[in-house]
Amino acid sequence: MQVEKLTVEMTSFDGSRQVISNFSASFNKGINVIYGPPASGKTTLLQTLAGMNRPASGEIRNQGRLSLVSQVPEREFLHSSCACELGADNPEDVKKLSEELKEIGLNISIMERSPWSLSRGEKKRLALLRAAREYRNCEKVLIIDDPFCDLDKNGCAQVAQILKDSSNNVVIVATNRREDLEFLKGKGLEYSLIEI
Repeated sequence: MQVEKLTVEMTSFDGSRQVISNFSASFNKGINVIYGPPASGKTTLLQTLAGMNRPASGEIRNQGRLSLVSQVPEREFLHSSCACELGADNPEDVKKLSEELKEIGLNISIMERSPWSLSRGEKKRLALLRAAREYRNCEKVLIIDDPFCDLDKNGCAQVAQILKDSSNNVVIVATNRREDLEFLKGKGLEYSLIEI
Protein backbone atom coordinates (compact mmCIF):
# COMPACT_ATOMS: atom_id res chain seq x y z
CA MET A 1 0.00 0.00 0.00
CA GLN A 2 1.38 3.38 -1.03
CA VAL A 3 0.21 6.72 0.37
CA GLU A 4 1.29 9.97 -1.26
CA LYS A 5 0.75 13.51 0.00
CA LEU A 6 -2.38 12.61 1.94
CA THR A 7 -4.32 15.44 3.57
CA VAL A 8 -7.46 14.75 5.60
CA GLU A 9 -9.81 17.37 6.99
CA MET A 10 -12.54 16.74 9.53
CA THR A 11 -15.64 18.87 9.89
CA SER A 12 -17.50 19.48 13.14
CA PHE A 13 -19.81 22.13 14.58
CA ASP A 14 -16.72 24.29 15.16
CA GLY A 15 -15.81 24.16 11.48
CA SER A 16 -13.22 22.28 9.49
CA ARG A 17 -9.72 21.40 10.65
CA GLN A 18 -6.82 19.58 9.07
CA VAL A 19 -6.02 16.36 10.93
CA ILE A 20 -3.44 14.92 8.54
CA SER A 21 -1.28 17.10 6.33
CA ASN A 22 0.79 15.96 3.33
CA PHE A 23 1.45 12.47 4.72
CA SER A 24 3.38 9.98 2.58
CA ALA A 25 4.40 6.41 3.42
CA SER A 26 4.94 2.98 1.94
CA PHE A 27 3.30 0.11 3.82
CA ASN A 28 5.06 -3.07 2.77
CA LYS A 29 4.47 -6.73 3.58
CA GLY A 30 5.09 -7.36 7.24
CA ILE A 31 4.19 -5.32 10.31
CA ASN A 32 4.04 -1.53 9.90
CA VAL A 33 3.61 0.47 13.12
CA ILE A 34 2.21 4.00 13.03
CA TYR A 35 3.44 5.64 16.23
CA GLY A 36 2.58 9.03 17.63
CA PRO A 37 1.12 10.86 20.61
CA PRO A 38 -2.61 10.91 21.37
CA ALA A 39 -4.63 13.13 18.99
CA SER A 40 -1.91 13.04 16.34
CA GLY A 41 -4.28 11.65 13.68
CA LYS A 42 -3.47 7.92 13.86
CA THR A 43 -7.09 6.74 14.02
CA THR A 44 -8.12 9.18 11.29
CA LEU A 45 -5.27 7.89 9.13
CA LEU A 46 -6.27 4.24 9.63
CA GLN A 47 -9.91 5.03 8.88
CA THR A 48 -8.87 6.86 5.73
CA LEU A 49 -6.68 3.96 4.61
CA ALA A 50 -9.71 1.69 5.14
CA GLY A 51 -11.90 3.95 2.99
CA MET A 52 -14.02 5.38 5.82
CA ASN A 53 -12.88 8.99 5.27
CA ARG A 54 -12.48 10.84 2.01
CA PRO A 55 -9.14 12.65 1.85
CA ALA A 56 -9.05 16.33 0.89
CA SER A 57 -6.07 15.55 -1.33
CA GLY A 58 -3.45 12.92 -1.99
CA GLU A 59 -3.54 9.34 -3.19
CA ILE A 60 -3.86 5.89 -1.63
CA ARG A 61 -2.83 2.96 -3.81
CA ASN A 62 -3.85 -0.45 -2.51
CA GLN A 63 -3.98 -3.74 -4.39
CA GLY A 64 -5.28 -5.97 -1.62
CA ARG A 65 -8.48 -6.46 0.32
CA LEU A 66 -8.86 -4.67 3.62
CA SER A 67 -9.75 -5.86 7.12
CA LEU A 68 -10.09 -3.25 9.87
CA VAL A 69 -10.18 -3.68 13.65
CA SER A 70 -10.96 -0.32 15.25
CA GLN A 71 -10.41 0.85 18.82
CA VAL A 72 -14.07 0.08 19.47
CA PRO A 73 -14.53 -3.22 17.60
CA GLU A 74 -18.21 -3.65 18.46
CA ARG A 75 -19.01 -0.82 16.06
CA GLU A 76 -18.14 -3.23 13.25
CA PHE A 77 -20.20 -6.19 14.47
CA LEU A 78 -23.02 -7.01 12.08
CA HIS A 79 -24.49 -10.29 13.31
CA SER A 80 -26.53 -11.48 16.28
CA SER A 81 -24.13 -14.28 17.25
CA CYS A 82 -20.37 -14.72 17.44
CA ALA A 83 -20.69 -17.78 15.20
CA CYS A 84 -22.24 -15.68 12.41
CA GLU A 85 -19.69 -12.92 13.01
CA LEU A 86 -16.96 -15.48 12.25
CA GLY A 87 -18.80 -16.94 9.26
CA ALA A 88 -19.60 -20.24 10.96
CA ASP A 89 -22.91 -21.16 9.36
CA ASN A 90 -23.29 -24.70 10.69
CA PRO A 91 -22.11 -26.89 13.61
CA GLU A 92 -19.25 -28.33 11.56
CA ASP A 93 -17.87 -24.82 10.91
CA VAL A 94 -18.10 -24.06 14.63
CA LYS A 95 -16.17 -27.25 15.46
CA LYS A 96 -13.41 -26.27 13.02
CA LEU A 97 -13.11 -22.90 14.77
CA SER A 98 -12.59 -24.34 18.25
CA GLU A 99 -8.79 -24.49 17.94
CA GLU A 100 -8.54 -20.96 16.55
CA LEU A 101 -10.76 -19.68 19.35
CA LYS A 102 -8.58 -21.42 21.93
CA GLU A 103 -5.42 -19.93 20.43
CA ILE A 104 -6.76 -16.41 20.93
CA GLY A 105 -8.10 -17.11 24.42
CA LEU A 106 -11.80 -17.55 23.64
CA ASN A 107 -13.98 -20.48 24.65
CA ILE A 108 -16.16 -22.17 22.04
CA SER A 109 -19.16 -21.45 24.28
CA ILE A 110 -19.15 -17.81 23.10
CA MET A 111 -20.30 -18.90 19.64
CA GLU A 112 -23.96 -18.90 20.71
CA ARG A 113 -23.68 -15.50 22.40
CA SER A 114 -24.26 -12.07 20.98
CA PRO A 115 -20.94 -10.34 20.21
CA TRP A 116 -22.20 -7.27 22.08
CA SER A 117 -22.53 -9.33 25.29
CA LEU A 118 -18.78 -10.04 25.45
CA SER A 119 -16.29 -8.24 27.67
CA ARG A 120 -14.14 -5.53 26.05
CA GLY A 121 -11.17 -7.89 25.80
CA GLU A 122 -13.32 -10.66 24.30
CA LYS A 123 -14.76 -8.23 21.74
CA LYS A 124 -11.23 -7.24 20.72
CA ARG A 125 -10.19 -10.89 20.39
CA LEU A 126 -13.29 -11.75 18.35
CA ALA A 127 -12.72 -8.81 16.00
CA LEU A 128 -9.05 -9.74 15.58
CA LEU A 129 -9.87 -13.35 14.82
CA ARG A 130 -12.51 -12.32 12.29
CA ALA A 131 -10.10 -9.91 10.58
CA ALA A 132 -7.30 -12.49 10.50
CA ARG A 133 -9.64 -15.10 8.97
CA GLU A 134 -11.06 -12.80 6.29
CA TYR A 135 -9.43 -13.26 2.92
CA ARG A 136 -7.00 -15.75 4.52
CA ASN A 137 -5.90 -17.18 1.17
CA CYS A 138 -5.44 -13.96 -0.77
CA GLU A 139 -3.53 -10.73 -0.61
CA LYS A 140 -4.88 -8.39 2.02
CA VAL A 141 -4.16 -5.45 4.27
CA LEU A 142 -4.90 -5.96 7.97
CA ILE A 143 -5.38 -2.66 9.84
CA ILE A 144 -5.56 -2.66 13.65
CA ASP A 145 -6.03 0.44 15.78
CA ASP A 146 -4.44 0.07 19.22
CA PRO A 147 -4.04 -3.74 19.08
CA PHE A 148 -3.12 -4.30 22.74
CA CYS A 149 -5.79 -2.06 24.30
CA ASP A 150 -8.19 -3.82 26.72
CA LEU A 151 -6.11 -7.03 26.79
CA ASP A 152 -4.29 -8.74 29.63
CA LYS A 153 -0.79 -10.20 29.31
CA ASN A 154 -2.05 -13.44 27.74
CA GLY A 155 -4.28 -11.53 25.36
CA CYS A 156 -1.36 -9.37 24.23
CA ALA A 157 0.71 -12.50 23.57
CA GLN A 158 -2.13 -13.97 21.53
CA VAL A 159 -2.45 -10.78 19.48
CA ALA A 160 1.29 -10.83 18.87
CA GLN A 161 0.86 -14.33 17.44
CA ILE A 162 -1.91 -13.11 15.12
CA LEU A 163 0.37 -10.30 13.94
CA LYS A 164 3.15 -12.82 13.31
CA ASP A 165 0.81 -15.21 11.47
CA SER A 166 -0.53 -12.33 9.34
CA SER A 167 2.83 -10.77 8.51
CA ASN A 168 3.05 -12.43 5.10
CA ASN A 169 0.52 -9.71 4.18
CA VAL A 170 0.57 -5.99 4.88
CA VAL A 171 -0.24 -5.39 8.56
CA ILE A 172 -0.72 -1.82 9.78
CA VAL A 173 -1.10 -1.10 13.49
CA ALA A 174 -1.25 2.19 15.37
CA THR A 175 -0.25 2.93 18.94
CA ASN A 176 0.76 5.81 21.17
CA ARG A 177 2.55 3.63 23.73
CA ARG A 178 6.28 3.07 23.66
CA GLU A 179 5.77 -0.12 25.69
CA ASP A 180 3.86 -1.63 22.75
CA LEU A 181 6.94 -1.18 20.58
CA GLU A 182 9.09 -2.79 23.26
CA PHE A 183 6.58 -5.64 23.59
CA LEU A 184 6.73 -6.37 19.84
CA LYS A 185 10.53 -6.42 20.00
CA GLY A 186 10.40 -8.69 23.05
CA LYS A 187 8.24 -11.12 21.06
CA GLY A 188 10.83 -11.13 18.26
CA LEU A 189 8.53 -9.34 15.81
CA GLU A 190 10.25 -7.07 13.33
CA TYR A 191 8.36 -4.00 12.17
CA SER A 192 8.72 -0.81 10.17
CA LEU A 193 8.14 2.31 12.27
CA ILE A 194 6.25 5.27 10.79
CA GLU A 195 5.98 8.25 13.11
CA ILE A 196 3.13 10.69 12.78
